[in-house]
Amino acid sequence: MSAEETRASVQRQLFLRTMSVARPAGGSTEALAKMMRDVFFPAGSKLYSQGEPPEDIYFIVSGSAELRAPDVPPVSFDDRSVLGVMDMLQDIPHARDAVAVTDVRALAIRTEDWLELLEDNFEFSRSAIVNISESSQGIGKELGDAAGFAEPAGGEGEAPPSRPLNVVERLLVLRALPAFARTRIQALTSLAEIASEVRLSPGEVLFREREPQAAIFAIAIGSVELVSETPAVRARFGPRSLVAGPAAFAPTAGYTASARAPSVLLKIAREDLFDVMEDKFEVARSVLAFLATERSRLGMLRARLPPRS
Repeated sequence: MSAEETRASVQRQLFLRTMSVARPAGGSTEALAKMMRDVFFPAGSKLYSQGEPPEDIYFIVSGSAELRAPDVPPVSFDDRSVLGVMDMLQDIPHARDAVAVTDVRALAIRTEDWLELLEDNFEFSRSAIVNISESSQGIGKELGDAAGFAEPAGGEGEAPPSRPLNVVERLLVLRALPAFARTRIQALTSLAEIASEVRLSPGEVLFREREPQAAIFAIAIGSVELVSETPAVRARFGPRSLVAGPAAFAPTAGYTASARAPSVLLKIAREDLFDVMEDKFEVARSVLAFLATERSRLGMLRARLPPRS
């Protein structure tokens, strides 16, 4: 590598370490920087068009761009933003046009290279999951009740069985979660086997706001309510839903969760979950697709908010 190439790689690594949602981790920073290329888009030009396959991901170094589509508010992106990654993670064509509002300088990487890095370097996958979940939690807190995190509640009248849930029953609960929708039975079985059972009485607290989240929780029977005081948020989650939705993978709880009815939950320790993801990338890929879908939905809700005075 020439001196100029080395200098460019170091500059890219320094830039990548300032990212939020797509910030790489550990040795993946250097690998990602080597795969990137410099691109330039003059004001008014398109980075990509609605309906095109997501072939590239763009890290904006300078300038401003917008995602645009008919009948929906534009979403603005400035320095240190990433364009194209959410569509790619959902494995869908671009949902909107990406248009340069000003001249845009960016770093681009092919989506297949980005996915390959995710699979080969689990710390990168883990970092992406945590960062997107934290971002979703932050936007959810900003939106308050309008975030719509909760799944249909229901199931409050069902009495939990006196016996523990068996592996098949655990498997059915996990299979119903959108976060694991793309996971095959073998991997789901691994998750069901490491899950432990938590039983809550009405009013019993599962976790409190600002506590470290050492596990994720899936509701098998009953109902759990999330509450945050500032801003005011009150959301209910019912059977076969993931408590806190896309915020479940953030390292710190943004809400206090407590049972509204007698409830049975499956608890998967955070580190055990990441161990399964490292061994079976499809689990990480499924969670990333779920998080990308929710993060995109929250971004659209935030774009519809009236401007702050």
